[in-house]
Amino acid sequence: GTLAQLTALTSPKFTAMASFAGKCNALTPTDPKLVRFDTSNIAEYRMRSSQAYVKSFKCPVRLYYGDQETWIIEQTRTTVERGQDAGIDIVAAAVPGDHMSAVPESIRRSIEFFKTLEKK
Repeated sequence: GTLAQLTALTSPKFTAMASFAGKCNALTPTDPKLVRFDTSNIAEYRMRSSQAYVKSFKCPVRLYYGDQETWIIEQTRTTVERGQDAGIDIVAAAVPGDHMSAVPESIRRSIEFFKTLEKK
């Protein structure tokens, strides 16, 4: 999810982007075993945070996450608010489930979203 967000910030080649439980703010606590960068350098976190560059999204964005993933709610809301304030087509949606069980519904909704773009 995070990589999809970062890609949509940098490349104009995508018609739209949907991410599933992607971090919008890398400063959110993470299992230290999963961190592969210099944690003493704040710039390392910033460059991995779509929230810091939300005005740079190059396509419509949908951020799906499980309603049991409480750790992601605030950072996602903040990202969406900043993006919408900047005129970006960005929407977040909680779907039933946790990090894994929310994936099938997130896929279904993202396909619906992509199909709406085909009609335009």
